[in-house]
Amino acid sequence: MPLLQIKGIGIKTYEKISEEHGNGIINSFFEAKTKLSKMLSENEFKQLIYVNALDFTGLNKKTMILNSDFEDVFYSTYLQDYKITETDDYSYLEIMDNERNAIGVNLRYNISEYYKNDFEKIGVTSIGEAIKHKKQTRVIGLIKSIREISTKKNDKMVFLSISDGFSELDLTVFPRDYQGLKVKFLKEVLIFEINPNEYRGELKFTLQNIHEMPKT
Repeated sequence: MPLLQIKGIGIKTYEKISEEHGNGIINSFFEAKTKLSKMLSENEFKQLIYVNALDFTGLNKKTMILNSDFEDVFYSTYLQDYKITETDDYSYLEIMDNERNAIGVNLRYNISEYYKNDFEKIGVTSIGEAIKHKKQTRVIGLIKSIREISTKKNDKMVFLSISDGFSELDLTVFPRDYQGLKVKFLKEVLIFEINPNEYRGELKFTLQNIHEMPKT
């Protein structure tokens, strides 16, 4: 992933990092933080962590974020017993969300990759495959947005956007299906029963039902 794709990294910062990269290999998290603190803000440094740029240090992302404070760079240099405070990592979904927030897409972490070995067992496919084959099926994903409207008869219906990290899909939820589904919209990873329809010459998908993910 090009550095300029990371939110907050401008051309001048990119040039400074590239120049530092040419000065030799960085071998540890503390060395990376020490050198990059001279050219990045703390927030920009955290973005590098979220997009996997510092995974070579061997520390998990939550540990690196916990130790990302630039204020300790100066005094820790003089402490012989300075140690990194380690902790358990974020959940997979948290890591995925942080990566997407940093660069706008998921490259390494996504729902399809996480559950791919369970697709057959769960009875689902990816959103990309569902769009490609244009058939009624079940997909897994996260709800990105919900827009509720009222029909002329004052019934509620919804336009729903879902994503599995690789692909996104817009779904229409008609009033007859929406009434029994509203409470389920608060869950995280869900299974969506979808059905393709042609509308004015365009392929559209409607939502028939939502299920919680089974324990695999």
